Amino acid sequence: MDRLMIGFKFKINDLILHTCESKLCFQDKTLCIEPRLVNLLAFLAQHTDTVFSREEIIQAVWDGAVVTEQVVTQSVFELRKILNECQHGDIIVTIPKRGYKLAAQVTLIDELDEINCGCEGTAEHNSHGMSTYGLSANQGNDGEAKVNSAEAHHQRNDACHKLNSAASKHQEAAGCAAITPFPSAPLSRALADFNRTEGLGRSWFKSLWALADNVAHRLLDVLILTTLVVVVGYLALYQSTHHVMPEIDNGLIVIATEVAPEFAPSLGYLAYGISQQLQLDLQRFSAYRTRMISANTAASGKELLINIISKQHQPYLMISLYSHSTQRYLYQSEERLDDANVAAVLVRESQDLLDSLGIHLNADQQGLVRLDWLSSSQQINQYLLAQYYINQDQSFDMAKGIQILDKLISQHPQQLELLAKRYIASAEMQSLDDSRDDEFFSHYGAALWQAFSQQSGPFTAEIWDAIALYHLYQGDNHQVLDALTRSQDVNGQYTALGYIIFGKLNQQGHPLLASEAFSQAYYLDASERTYLLCQHLFRHSELSGSAPILAALE
Repeated sequence: MDRLMIGFKFKINDLILHTCESKLCFQDKTLCIEPRLVNLLAFLAQHTDTVFSREEIIQAVWDGAVVTEQVVTQSVFELRKILNECQHGDIIVTIPKRGYKLAAQVTLIDELDEINCGCEGTAEHNSHGMSTYGLSANQGNDGEAKVNSAEAHHQRNDACHKLNSAASKHQEAAGCAAITPFPSAPLSRALADFNRTEGLGRSWFKSLWALADNVAHRLLDVLILTTLVVVVGYLALYQSTHHVMPEIDNGLIVIATEVAPEFAPSLGYLAYGISQQLQLDLQRFSAYRTRMISANTAASGKELLINIISKQHQPYLMISLYSHSTQRYLYQSEERLDDANVAAVLVRESQDLLDSLGIHLNADQQGLVRLDWLSSSQQINQYLLAQYYINQDQSFDMAKGIQILDKLISQHPQQLELLAKRYIASAEMQSLDDSRDDEFFSHYGAALWQAFSQQSGPFTAEIWDAIALYHLYQGDNHQVLDALTRSQDVNGQYTALGYIIFGKLNQQGHPLLASEAFSQAYYLDASERTYLLCQHLFRHSELSGSAPILAALE
């Protein structure tokens, strides 16, 4: 596949993409965008009207680095938002089950070409032309003006010379001394006063006192002026170096995952599963909102980085929690990772992470963190792998996660945690793929409800969300509200899925409540997946009417 042509300009319809400067120009607007989005748009511009899968885009734009396909989906989503600002949001086309393509007229521009792209004006050339023309037009008058000016100058000099000669003769005839010109500087003026007072017979002491007083006043003026200049300079310097504090959301924890490229992709999937489990623990036991982001993305609030690094060719799990408000690390750890100790490492990291946030668990909560219902390290690894797959955007990836959950449920048929995950994943997969398999879906719902009816709790917010979703499909609105209330009691607020369910419940009878619920769901989890679930989960919702803020992102 061709390498990216970085260092060129691309004209995409009436947009200009500067790959070197990471900016996009449209009419009189200039937008600075992230390098990863520049590379993505440049790659698609190189191969216009060609459909590329997510794997091909990863190989070309991310140079084969171990990143998930969700990173590509999120990057396309962010790029469309930027293009929407330039009225070109529709040039990136999604081809279902295949990938993406760029549908636009693209021209490669050499850097030496002069293109008026809205960020380089042409006024300079016009003003230069007008200036040249002005000089040429006045050349015919310059000679005449110079002659007239010289004659006037000579006439003035002759008149002044005659006037001075006449004055000198008059003074000599009157026996008067020549008049001293008034000095312009303070010290010269004081000396002149001294000479005049001496000539008039005043005392030497009074003349000296007058000189000293005059000099003192002038020094005071200089001191005040110097002080004013220093104060103004200091204020200007302070304003230029003072930075406004950025907006920080201390109630938000963004989570990013990175894996060293030398490791197999399966280790990257495991790292993502660990990220999902830590996110679930934060949602269960804290009031923090959480959001998955791609690595090296600007974030506010707190940033949790799950990184698998290489030390002596061995994988190490490195976890850090950084607070942007205090600009300090709240938590840092590093442990060797292998198939045998994944469970133990995950438990320690989860409990230590919660402790660093001041959250201390009771015995029942510690049992949920330990995943006591999974009997072996292999099952825990499979569970984390399923977490990765069911959170992908493609239906075939989600189907892999559901198959892994089916296998685990066959060994633990009454485990509500697994049954709830499978039911929610199945509903989301059908919604995102616009497909419907009523037989399997009904079977998953029946198994969930049967196990739920035989147990007394305590239940997690995710289990209550699954029960609310089950009753939504059954048409029992009262039970939906009851389950959502129980989920809110556990989590402190509705989850993103809870807000979507609440919006679906009210979209016909109370469209304003539905609009607020969909917007709040996107606020908690600003991803394309959430946007699509607001549209398609349970029944289709026309967001232009029920949630215009989200519809503007389309």
